[in-house]
Amino acid sequence: MSRILVVHPGPDFSVADVYRGWIKALKKQGHQVMVYNTNERLTFYGMACFQDKEVEPCEHGYGPVRKAMPDPEMIAQMATKGLMESCYIFWPDVVFFISAFFQTAQSLHIMKTRGHKIVMLHTESPYQDDEQMMRGAFADLNLLNDPTNFDRWKELGPVAYVPHSYDDDVHYAVTPRNYEIDFSFIGTSFLSRLKFFSAMNFDGIDTVFGGNGWDTVPEEYQGLWKYLGHRPDECVDNTETARIYRMTKIGMNLYRQEGEEQHKGEGWAMGPREIEMAACGLFFLRDRRPESDEVFGKILPTFDGPEDAEKQMRWWLKRDKMRERKAEKALEAVADRTFDKQCRFVTGLMTRLDLL
Repeated sequence: MSRILVVHPGPDFSVADVYRGWIKALKKQGHQVMVYNTNERLTFYGMACFQDKEVEPCEHGYGPVRKAMPDPEMIAQMATKGLMESCYIFWPDVVFFISAFFQTAQSLHIMKTRGHKIVMLHTESPYQDDEQMMRGAFADLNLLNDPTNFDRWKELGPVAYVPHSYDDDVHYAVTPRNYEIDFSFIGTSFLSRLKFFSAMNFDGIDTVFGGNGWDTVPEEYQGLWKYLGHRPDECVDNTETARIYRMTKIGMNLYRQEGEEQHKGEGWAMGPREIEMAACGLFFLRDRRPESDEVFGKILPTFDGPEDAEKQMRWWLKRDKMRERKAEKALEAVADRTFDKQCRFVTGLMTRLDLL
């Protein structure tokens, strides 16, 4: 089997779940996998300080300290510098990036010219395709979570659409369901979502919000904090998210509107939360997208704005048996969307392209 170096995306929340899912799937196939911990290195260099020797020490002998690297770009450069060493020691057949936002053009160029095969899984399409393409230009194979701009990507070389997947060790349904929450939503607190939820009335509904970025919520939307299932400066990991899904009556998928202006609202593919909620047996209201309509169109309802979403939520909360039947069908619809299946497809593609 092949040697594959898997590079952590940097952020340690939802996209890191993709990273972990792929590592497990690659190992299960028998590949020799080495990981590069971008997240830990970013934290280390971001917190590194040194004593300012130009300032007179205090009576205890300690002088003031300064950040060693105040520039985020410098932090990213240092965090990725060790990747060259990892390539030299491990000498992988493929360097597999789960996103590559913290990778510099210099490091990617060096890997490319030294003969390392580069595969990039891009997780932020179509919102950030322009930025992703700058790094994707160095890849021997680009994998997209959404094929909206597929023709543009083809100009860079081999490209494939790889649907979002779920980890069946984490995302699974239970019966009977023990409901403790009426409604839950786990996701990054994008402004478009804050506006949407602030326009809904959750009175009388046991509601739980969670995710990333809730500590930066503007003051006018901080009323939503009363529904948070954790401290605003914390984040919910994937295992806890799945546990919340399994004890919730109704969830919701709400796509962000933030992104490159030319791609706003034009996504085609389902996001990871839809797949994960369905895999956990959770009934949820859908934000429309073409792929979601293809898979769940006859199963799960969509909504038109916050008023309609609230109306439907209250209607479905009264109908446990109907919801559960719908949730069972949604689970069946995504049964094959596991990391293991997508991994077999991707490694087969790598072999055909002579990357493995």
